[in-house]
Amino acid sequence: MTADHEPLGRLEPADGRSRLVFRRTVDCLPADVFAAVTQPDGLASWFPTTIEGVLDPGAPLRFSFRNAEGEPFSGDVVAFEPSRRWSIHWGDDLLDLAASPQGTATVLDFRVEFSPVGRAARDAAGWHVCLDLLAAHCAHSPVSWTVPQRWREVHPQYVARFGPQAATIGVPEHRADRDAFEDPR
Repeated sequence: MTADHEPLGRLEPADGRSRLVFRRTVDCLPADVFAAVTQPDGLASWFPTTIEGVLDPGAPLRFSFRNAEGEPFSGDVVAFEPSRRWSIHWGDDLLDLAASPQGTATVLDFRVEFSPVGRAARDAAGWHVCLDLLAAHCAHSPVSWTVPQRWREVHPQYVARFGPQAATIGVPEHRADRDAFEDPR
């Protein structure tokens, strides 16, 4: 593990809520990362929902799951600085992505504030997979796994890292593909 890449995210307190913190090095420039954050094709490669709205601070946003895994929901833009920072309310969660150039690569700092803490292992595994997909998209590299496979691989690591209190809430009941995330053993 280098200072610019942490394989697993961290869990920390955040003003009465919880915060997941991820740091990844991605093999592309910040402008390419932000194309994946702001353009529909790029967003579809890694983010769990579509995003409707403009990326102006304070602007309302509408999120919809591509395969109707859940009901659409709302949020808003907290901050947007092209090629540097993207911060939004994703429903009740606060997502913050900051990009810093490092040669021909980008160091991503991704933070998610949420509650309750019982979601931490589930959500960390989900965002971990999303960031893996973002890195693959930016590097133009195919992945050899499905999202549920990768989630099942990293979820136990987050349960072990964060403890049982952070793993009391599992895969959401409303997900049409819920069984794909269950351990087949």
